[in-house]
Amino acid sequence: AEDAPQLYIEMLTLNPTGELRSSWIVRTPDGTTYRLGTTADASQYVGNYYSATNAIYRWRLAEAEDVHGNKMKFSYYEQRSCGRDAISLPSTIRYNNYGTNSWASELTFVRSTVYPPVDVRWDFCNLQVFGEPGALERVEVRHLGQLLRRYGLTYGVSSTGRRYLDTVTPYNGAGTAALPATNLDYVELNNKPWCPSAPPGSFGASTFAYPRLSTISNGYGAVEQFTYVAETAWGDWDGCNGALFNYQVQQQQTYDGLHSTPALQTLSYASAYTKDHLVKGYGQVTALAYDYAGALLQKTRHVFHNDAGASNDDLRGRERC
Repeated sequence: AEDAPQLYIEMLTLNPTGELRSSWIVRTPDGTTYRLGTTADASQYVGNYYSATNAIYRWRLAEAEDVHGNKMKFSYYEQRSCGRDAISLPSTIRYNNYGTNSWASELTFVRSTVYPPVDVRWDFCNLQVFGEPGALERVEVRHLGQLLRRYGLTYGVSSTGRRYLDTVTPYNGAGTAALPATNLDYVELNNKPWCPSAPPGSFGASTFAYPRLSTISNGYGAVEQFTYVAETAWGDWDGCNGALFNYQVQQQQTYDGLHSTPALQTLSYASAYTKDHLVKGYGQVTALAYDYAGALLQKTRHVFHNDAGASNDDLRGRERC
């Protein structure tokens, strides 16, 4: 690949069953081969799958194979509307292959048919590519056909109608015994300032509050907490000029259920690059890690390409060597 010489990338015009359509092979330095778009459900397209005139707009991973012949196979749930794939989400992942086409282990993703109470009108016939698939309801784990574990997921809705993951509860294979649930809590933060001169219902009068993950607790006493801060050290923040907040994780606290004080990681950001009222990236991010007694364990500094000018756009955001 031109921008990634360590990768071998090949585009194929015939898929394995002979239809005239494109797919991709990607091989990494360790010899692992990834096949993308080699099955009908791993390609999202406009038009008929068997037509030479179809337009594929996304190739998804269909299979991965290492140098020892170990494979993983991926399948997807799709829903078509107005001649296009409007929905495409993982359905199964199979691995631990044996024999010709047998798989010892399988993950199954089961989706709810109840759609969330969010006022979104998906218009598939007017260039709306992606649709609302319903929430992921549970994940099932099988080995040699036996259901070993299932994970149930529940959701909440924020004050502005945004759906968020609320709990993840593991069950035994029979579904009769539940282990402690992982709980997720959120803080609602505005994505932009309010413009006092804007008419009601306009863009300027909206703050677009979204829930952001603030706490994860695993049900056994361990807790992760995240603190955010908005980047406001640049631009005109009267809320009327289209400027949007760019939130950063400022610190991460880890309680292990044993110590009274948390382990701590702090992050600081420098050399923001902005364009069109948006933060496009930072030139430097510094992470400080402290133990449960407050002693500094490690300081890590990440430096990124963040130089101005169109000639540097391809590098911007990549970490410097």
